Amino acid sequence: MGSEYLLTGGSGILGTELQKYLYCFSISSKDWDLTDGAPLFFYNRFQRNLRNVSTIIHTGAYTDVPGAEVDKKQVIETNILGTKYVKELASVLGAKVVYISTDYVYEGATGNYKETDAPKPSNFYSFTKLAGESYLDDTDLIIRTSFKPNIQWPYPKAFEDIFTSADYVDVIAPMINKLVSTGACGVFNVGTERKTVHQLAIKRNPSVSKMSKHDVVGVSLPYDVSMNLEKYNALCSGDKNG
Repeated sequence: MGSEYLLTGGSGILGTELQKYLYCFSISSKDWDLTDGAPLFFYNRFQRNLRNVSTIIHTGAYTDVPGAEVDKKQVIETNILGTKYVKELASVLGAKVVYISTDYVYEGATGNYKETDAPKPSNFYSFTKLAGESYLDDTDLIIRTSFKPNIQWPYPKAFEDIFTSADYVDVIAPMINKLVSTGACGVFNVGTERKTVHQLAIKRNPSVSKMSKHDVVGVSLPYDVSMNLEKYNALCSGDKNG
């Protein structure tokens, strides 16, 4: 008997962590390179594994923010067209899509962004993730979030002037699993308390020093993409205070 969940990006940071909580048919780019399109070819190849799939959790993405400013063709093919192909496959299967978007779709000027606030991406990566959202409808689930690897912070420095609701993937993945299990549709912010990236870094590596977003050349980084979490908390924890 097959799983009700198909997971794209199964070898990625989030996909790997989600498999600790979900029984799913997990695929990577080796199974289906989203830049190649061909959802029907994939369907025909793995039809037996897809027999009971009712939800596609789409974590596969190009996520290198500075790299996206240079490798724009690859980012478009992966994040925009790739999502289009996933939605086409979902239509064939009669399945719902759970799309992992990003907090970077928000303008990043004031923070505490609600799902109803108008998106205003500040860099090419976030533009492509927002464009991917446009292929989905009100039967799907869009999750705006951000996460770091489940390891000690691997860099010597972290931003002291970027505020976020991001957390480590071992914190975010069970939150996503909980939301998916409710059957929710629409747009949800998923994250934890507002903090600087540096404050997040020193939770697991106290030796990390501070840096400024202005130290990064060639890409615009937002000041404050912290998110209002009231909608998620009301559904998943009963906490209406955000």
